Amino acid sequence: MFDDAAIYDLLHPPLARIAREGAHLCAWAAGGRRVLELACGTGAVAAHFAAAGHEVTATDLSPAMVTAAQANCDTTARVEAGDMMRPPAGPWDRVLILGNSLNLLPDEAAVVVTLQAIRAGLAPGGRLLVQILNPRASGRQAPQVSSRTTTSEGVALLAVKSLVPSGKGRLLTISWHAGSACGSSVTWLLDLDRTAIERCLHAASWTIWTCHGDLAGSGFDPLVSPDLVIDAAR
Repeated sequence: MFDDAAIYDLLHPPLARIAREGAHLCAWAAGGRRVLELACGTGAVAAHFAAAGHEVTATDLSPAMVTAAQANCDTTARVEAGDMMRPPAGPWDRVLILGNSLNLLPDEAAVVVTLQAIRAGLAPGGRLLVQILNPRASGRQAPQVSSRTTTSEGVALLAVKSLVPSGKGRLLTISWHAGSACGSSVTWLLDLDRTAIERCLHAASWTIWTCHGDLAGSGFDPLVSPDLVIDAAR
């Protein structure tokens, strides 16, 4: 698991993400007071919901991410260490698993167990928002590489992210270089196309409401959409 919060934010700029997706997320959460975000990363979304007046709890398995999220949320949200397969007890009005975090699970059986555990803690009328990588998008069958650079304390920092198809998923490699220092991590991501995630949701007794191609609410196109975003209810 990649654990460096600064590199994570360099590759996934939080302010740009909130500018792009924040309004759609708040519209989705309207009417839900108690919000749980699983695998929250550095806490940008949790902080956004807290600022909008929701009672927010956010969890992540990575100690570095939890520390960063606690700093970013200050006292506006409760941030704690936790495994998304064992979510904290509710009841919750809204639950989110974003950033392709569900793809970190080893197989569909683990996905179903996770979805069942989330459903058990949901309040009547509660809803779930899931964002996963769309493995059918054009170009995803070949290796993909992206990079970002910045300067930190006078030192140039380069972060590189690659996704390489591997069996029933893909290998996510994050590497970074800063002066004479460098590091890397490799994580396997489970491929879940629309048929697979809908199969898992139905097996966990969820009702699917909508399907989008991103968190800005665009329609889903299996060959174009980078992500698959599903809104489901108990």
